[in-house]
Amino acid sequence: MPSATQTEPPGLIADSGDVHIERLNALWKLSVQPGLGDAERVVAMLDMAVCELDMDLVVLEDFSDNSVTCYAIDRLEAVPASSRWMEKTALSQGVHLTRESSHIADLRQHPTYADDALVKQLGVHTYSGLPVSVGDEAGWVLAFLRRRRETPPDDIDIAYMGMVADWLGTALHQLAQKARLERIASTDTLTDLPNRRAAEERLKHEKARVARDGQGFALVLLDIDHFKMVNDRYGHAVGDEVLRIMASRFQAGLREGDWAARWGGEEFLFVLHGSTTDDAVNIMNRLIHQSRTEPVQTSIGNIALSFSAGVVSCGTNDSDLAPLLEGIDQALYLAKANGRNQIRVATPADHTMPWSCGLLRQALVDNRVRYAVQNIVDLQNGRVVADEALARIATASGEIIEARDFVDMAEGLGLMAEVDRQVARDVMRAC
Repeated sequence: MPSATQTEPPGLIADSGDVHIERLNALWKLSVQPGLGDAERVVAMLDMAVCELDMDLVVLEDFSDNSVTCYAIDRLEAVPASSRWMEKTALSQGVHLTRESSHIADLRQHPTYADDALVKQLGVHTYSGLPVSVGDEAGWVLAFLRRRRETPPDDIDIAYMGMVADWLGTALHQLAQKARLERIASTDTLTDLPNRRAAEERLKHEKARVARDGQGFALVLLDIDHFKMVNDRYGHAVGDEVLRIMASRFQAGLREGDWAARWGGEEFLFVLHGSTTDDAVNIMNRLIHQSRTEPVQTSIGNIALSFSAGVVSCGTNDSDLAPLLEGIDQALYLAKANGRNQIRVATPADHTMPWSCGLLRQALVDNRVRYAVQNIVDLQNGRVVADEALARIATASGEIIEARDFVDMAEGLGLMAEVDRQVARDVMRAC
C-alpha cells in the first residue's frame, strides 16, 4: 500500500504543523489540480482565501480597464460580477496608484474611506489591498474585506495574502498569454480578420446554430479581380495596403452579427445571417459599391478595383458544409471565367464540371502537381535541343489529370503561380 505522502503532488513542503506551510501546500495542490481551467483556478484560489482568512469579500480588480471587478467571492452579495467601481471612491485606488500594499484595521475611522458605500451601507470593517503583477502589467489589485469586528489580519495572514497575490499574478499571466496565442493562431495578421482556420471553426458553430434555431445563413466567397496585377505592378507592400483597406471596409459595412474572414490570398469569406441568396447578392453589392465607384487610396495613389463572388445559402436541410464551400468555390470560378466583376449564385449545374475547384485547391495543398516531359526538337537537324515541362495533377486515387482539364480554372482562380512553382521545384530537383 502506498503511503499518504506518495499520493500527494510533487513540490509540497514537508508538514511541520506551521499554518503558513499548510496554506502554502494547499495553494500548491490547487495550482496543480487537474481538470481545472485557468479561470476556474483563479476563482478557486479566491474561494480558498475567503475560507482560510474568514473574509466576507475578496475582489480581484483590473484597474487598467476602468476599474472593472473581474473576479469576486462575495458573502455580502455587494459586488455583482463585472461591476464597475467608481475610481474616485474605490477602496483599492490607492493601492493601484502606489503599487504598495495597504492594511486598514478600521475603515470607519479612516479619513478617506469612512464614507464609502461598502463601509456605511454594508458595515465593512477591515480592508487589505495588495498589488498583483501580471507579467509586465501593473493594473491589478487584490482586496480582502471583512465586516465583523475582529482582530485585523496578523503577519501570517498578510504573508498568506501575498502568496495568493503572487499565485494569482502567475495564473492571470498564463490566461493572458493563452488568449494572446489563441488570437495569433486564429487571426490574419495583415487584415486583423479571422483567418481560414478560425473561419472553419466558426462555420461549424454556425451550422450547429442553424440546426438548433432553424435560421439559415448565406455564405459568400469574394475575390479581388486581377489582384496579381496589383502585386506585380506596384509591389506586394501596396497589395497588402489594398487588402487591409478592403478588410476594413468590409468589416465596417457588415450588419451586426454578420462576419467576414480572410479565406486566403485575396479571397474573403462572408457569413450573412438570416439571408437568402438574393439578400446576400444585395448585401454584397452594397458592400463593394464604394470600392467599385471610388478607387482605393494607397501610398502610390488610387487603385480601381472590381470584385467577383460566389454565393450559396445554408438551410436546415444542409447537413454538411463541404458541398456549400464547394458550391461557392465553383460559383466564384464561373463568375471569373465569365468576365469577372460579377456575383454568381451557386446552382446544381455548377457541380457537373469535370474538375472541381475544391479538388484543384486540395491538390495544390497536398503538393500533387506533377510534370510530364516533352522534347523540343530542332526541325533543321532533328536533334532534341530542350525539354518542356507540362503540368499535370495527380488525384488522390492516382489518376493523372492533363493541363487542358484544369489550367483555365487555375488561371481563373489565380492559382497558376502555385502550379508553376510546384512544377519548377520538381524539375529543379530532378536536374
